[in-house]
Amino acid sequence: NVRGILPVGMAGVAEEGVTCEFCHVINGANLDPNTQMPPPDQPGIMSLKLRRPPDGEHQFIGTLSDSPREQVTYSPFMETSQFCAACHFGVFGGVVSNMKMTGGTVIYNSYGEWLDSPYSNPDTGKTCQDCHMPTKDTQYSVPPEKGGVARSPRSYHEHTMPGGNSQALLWSAVSMTPTVTQEGDRVRVQVHITNDKTGHAVPTDAPMRSVMLIVEALDANGQPVPLQQGPTLPEWTGNYAGQAGKGFARILQDKWTGEAPTSAFWRQTTVLEDTRLFPFKPDVTEYVFGSQNGAVRKVNVKLVYRRAFQKLAQQKGWSDPDITMAEVSLDVK
Repeated sequence: NVRGILPVGMAGVAEEGVTCEFCHVINGANLDPNTQMPPPDQPGIMSLKLRRPPDGEHQFIGTLSDSPREQVTYSPFMETSQFCAACHFGVFGGVVSNMKMTGGTVIYNSYGEWLDSPYSNPDTGKTCQDCHMPTKDTQYSVPPEKGGVARSPRSYHEHTMPGGNSQALLWSAVSMTPTVTQEGDRVRVQVHITNDKTGHAVPTDAPMRSVMLIVEALDANGQPVPLQQGPTLPEWTGNYAGQAGKGFARILQDKWTGEAPTSAFWRQTTVLEDTRLFPFKPDVTEYVFGSQNGAVRKVNVKLVYRRAFQKLAQQKGWSDPDITMAEVSLDVK
């Protein structure tokens, strides 16, 4: 039931959510020929074309063109980013009628962000699957003695869907270059961050995600040297609030309560600010540290990914640790 949203009354297979079978019966999508985005009047998975065999029969769609099984069908569509469009573009709060949507707020749009980036270039870019379903180093999905067919390793794809839960992927998501300049008894720190390795904004999709840049200056005794000039981290960064640095996030505000940030995107919300790192758009910030009591001897710069705003995580009892995306320590002589 493509219109079914609430899990109330669901039983059996329906309780399992998005199963293997759901993705493997997708045979296409209705996308606007001009924008390549899902039509406004077909939100969520309603834009997908699903093959529905009769009861008792099975059909599986995949990326293998030489499968010996009659029930398996090859679909080149599954190898495209358009395959991901329906579930990775979402507008909430609008009114759908007469084949258009009035109002509403774009909550998540990693597909649209990819579409607007150089990664969507068919000749030089990458698909969503290239990063999030990388190929496996194997020739078989079934052992040869059980009838397995030897294929190129590029035929097999990981299904672990690495993303915000992958240290390796986050470590290679952006480039961060800090520089330090001595100015008498002060130190000026400039931090360049460029999203040059990711085909969408960082962070993306779920509006509870955030990335934080933390800049710290220490004296010869390892004690913090006060910030004299430069931005500080906002209140929503929790334990980092007030420290030198910058927060990167899509901040939603509840229209009725004024709460911000809010992750309750099913309520009516507006975008208060969007400071995320978009593909190939550099972010540069400067910080000046100084103290009459002691000179700066070390500068630590760290970029951290957080899966949920700290206040929300504490309310929910979530214990997902922060993940370091980049870290540099510079000695000041």
